[in-house]
Amino acid sequence: MVKKFSKNPPYDEFGMLPFLDELIGVDWVMDLNMLDGRYSLDEAGKTIWALYHEVKEGKLKDPRDTDSTKESREEFRYKVDGWVVERYDLDLPNQWTEQEAKLYIDTLLLVSKIVSLTPPQGYPNAPTYYIPEYLEELYREGKFDIKLDPTIPAMYRESFPEELRAKILAYAKKHNIKE
Repeated sequence: MVKKFSKNPPYDEFGMLPFLDELIGVDWVMDLNMLDGRYSLDEAGKTIWALYHEVKEGKLKDPRDTDSTKESREEFRYKVDGWVVERYDLDLPNQWTEQEAKLYIDTLLLVSKIVSLTPPQGYPNAPTYYIPEYLEELYREGKFDIKLDPTIPAMYRESFPEELRAKILAYAKKHNIKE
């Protein structure tokens, strides 16, 4: 798929590429950015690379694989929860130089500005990845909001503009594009 994509990228009329999930489906996208209390997870992308290396080395099973089990998916979730968490409610270490402290504060301000603009459920084109067992757990605890269900493609969610959905479906029908 990647070779085919690189030989003939599907640019739109503006010369831009579509969002990744429009090309391969949201079930293949794994964006671990999320908000939880006083910290944001993986804004630098460290977690996804660490998980990638563990999967590549065979230490961890990718939960999206067809042969993944409930246990392997839960182990993956446990690893995600245990990886890099940037805490912003702690003091700066005394051994840092003034330059290190300034860089940290500038980064903190930049991340906080980005986080303040990001909806808690993530953007429709980059939904937070949830394993099925976690979604079931949220549902049992009464915390699952069906309107924000990350397994439903963005255009089929209740909040998606109806007129835009109609235009997309008309375009797909006109060009014989199947879902």
